[in-house]
Amino acid sequence: MVCDHRQYSTEENTKAATMLTEVLADPEWGNSQALERSPWNMLTGFEGSMFRYFETADGAKQGARFGMAMRGWNDVIQGAAVLTGSVEFPWETYPPGTIVNDVGGGIGNMTMELIKAYPNLQLKLQDLPDPIHQAETEVWPQLLPSAIAEKRIEFKAMDFLVDSPIEGCDVYY
Repeated sequence: MVCDHRQYSTEENTKAATMLTEVLADPEWGNSQALERSPWNMLTGFEGSMFRYFETADGAKQGARFGMAMRGWNDVIQGAAVLTGSVEFPWETYPPGTIVNDVGGGIGNMTMELIKAYPNLQLKLQDLPDPIHQAETEVWPQLLPSAIAEKRIEFKAMDFLVDSPIEGCDVYY
């Protein structure tokens, strides 16, 4: 997973970063807030967002690697420290069965840390279809099958720029 992060960083991320000057100097792209006017778009020529590219046949492999790269990054920065360390959020005070929804959570890196640290929580993971499929069929069965067996995690595809999250959750993040 750390190797996936290194590969993602050195291939897609760094190469796209080299296009930043050109994007900023471009009269049409420089001040644009559009997702499809990023350095990554200038590098690849793809006309949609990077996440839309990950849903294409050409981009599926990179999308899967992106999910695992984020898992590797979580390992590098010790994502669990965000949930249990210096950030003061009272996860442990929530009653058993509290439902937490990770909206746009990719393959569930932070969700996985939450579920391991706080047995009182029920988790929902929502993101685009490909990362949710990867999470449900590859990542979670391999890394935390007990959460699936105990029905503490639910996976649901959605586009948070278009769809609404699962209703009735106690916490959304």
